[in-house]
Parts: sequence; structure tokens; C-alpha cells
Amino acid sequence: MADQVGYRQHALCLSPAEPDELIAELRAAIAPRLSNLPSPERAQYLLSPIHFPVEPPQQEAE
Repeated sequence: MADQVGYRQHALCLSPAEPDELIAELRAAIAPRLSNLPSPERAQYLLSPIHFPVEPPQQEAE
């Protein structure tokens, strides 16, 4: 990708607690870059994470 435009989509199986953990981890990875100032070496990128459940969690049979 010469222009570094990309799209990634992954299907994940997560417990009820894991989406919050994942979001925290993504924030931790992204947050340090938010303070980068414009410079001749830097181009602006738009990063748009979208999280949504595909289906409700499966309930265990009693």
C-alpha cells in the first residue's frame, strides 16, 4: 500500500468483560500519539475504530 490507506476487520469471540479490556488496550496504544504535533515529517491520519456486537452472548443451558 503505497498510500498506507488500509482497512482491517476481525471477528473476535469475547467474554462480557473482554470488550472493556480491549478498548482500554486500544486507548493505551493510541493515546501517546494524540499529542504528536504537525511537522514536515508527519502526515495526518484518520483512525476510526468501530466496535459493535455481532450477536448476543450465548446463555449456558441449565
